[in-house]
Amino acid sequence: MIKDVLKIARAEVGVAEVGGNNRGRRVEEYLAAVGLGPGNPWCAAYVAWVMRQAEVRGWPMTGDTWALEDWARQHGCLHSTAQQGDVFLVLGSDGRPVHTGFVAAVQQDYVSTLEGNTGMRSDFDGDGVAAKSRFSGANMRYIRWADVLQPALRVVLNGREIACHPERGDATRCDLRPLAEALGYVVDAQQLDSHGTITLRRRT
Repeated sequence: MIKDVLKIARAEVGVAEVGGNNRGRRVEEYLAAVGLGPGNPWCAAYVAWVMRQAEVRGWPMTGDTWALEDWARQHGCLHSTAQQGDVFLVLGSDGRPVHTGFVAAVQQDYVSTLEGNTGMRSDFDGDGVAAKSRFSGANMRYIRWADVLQPALRVVLNGREIACHPERGDATRCDLRPLAEALGYVVDAQQLDSHGTITLRRRT
């Protein structure tokens, strides 16, 4: 899951604003992913867009870095040290996050990053998506989202996706009826035994 996220994030390096501050077709795609229009800061929107493209379920679709920090605290996945794949937060002078992106690699006291709304001359509020290196100091926090989120569950039969309606609770559960029916079986709900075993019969 982390590998997919970083691959998608890296493929966006080089995207740049066009036609004004926080504007441009690709930038506006990121912003639209979190319900924001042209002209808004978009570092968190870039992160959310990547998560959606990677089909990571449960990531907060927000363009607000403060909301990301709050979400991470609520889920117990906010850390002061980095791991590959984390979403980093840069803290401002007031201790609240002002910028975000992905940790592509960890190298001693530095992290290699993939981030949007940045540039080589600006830590944040820049004009593109870039791969950078940042000092992993006291002003950095890391969201270890992979500890609490799961990829979307997809069931594909002979190239055709079967809608199994997965649900996320203590475990990922999937309704097997659509898959059984696609295979030519009928699920007999009356035959569900005390061990949770279901009985299938060939469709006549």
